[in-house]
Amino acid sequence: MNDQEQALGAQILSAFQRAYQENEMEIAEHLLRALEALARQDADGESLGETAYLILGQRDRSTPHH
Repeated sequence: MNDQEQALGAQILSAFQRAYQENEMEIAEHLLRALEALARQDADGESLGETAYLILGQRDRSTPHH
């Protein structure tokens, strides 16, 4: 992944985190798809998608289940 793609990925990940924290799930889903697309283009991009899924997992663990 070149520097420009890394910067784009970092910006998308940041936007994903914000959307997720603000409970904008539809937007977060689209941003997650963008991260997955970057990961498919280049194996180095996989870490961005993995980070996004870790964020999802952390929220699931911190949210009480009824």
